[in-house]
Amino acid sequence: MATPKVKPKGNDRERVLTQSVLAAAEGLQLRDKDLAAVLGVSPSMVSNYRRHGAVLDEDKTPYHLGIAFIRVFRSLAGIVGTRPEHLRGWFHSDNRDLGGTPSVLVTKPEGLYLTLQYLDANRAVI
Repeated sequence: MATPKVKPKGNDRERVLTQSVLAAAEGLQLRDKDLAAVLGVSPSMVSNYRRHGAVLDEDKTPYHLGIAFIRVFRSLAGIVGTRPEHLRGWFHSDNRDLGGTPSVLVTKPEGLYLTLQYLDANRAVI
């Protein structure tokens, strides 16, 4: 897994997305090593995002995976509400429809997009 160079400054979109990804991971109690897997970066890079002002570069894949992760968080909040225990309960529990635990599934791109598709489909039910 390639570690992108630390980019101390970024444009507004990059800074906002990076902070949103970190906040969503915290809200879902996703460990840094698991967030690193979600984004396809090293755990040290996540540390750089948290502590050293590095940002997700919008021209790189981790930025786009971060967008998908934020969409998972927002879709889940739209279904179960914003109470942390409900968000975390769903995210860390086995899901028969998905064939696994969402917190584990999202650590691979195919699982991230499967979880996003599942949540979007369930959120749209009328």
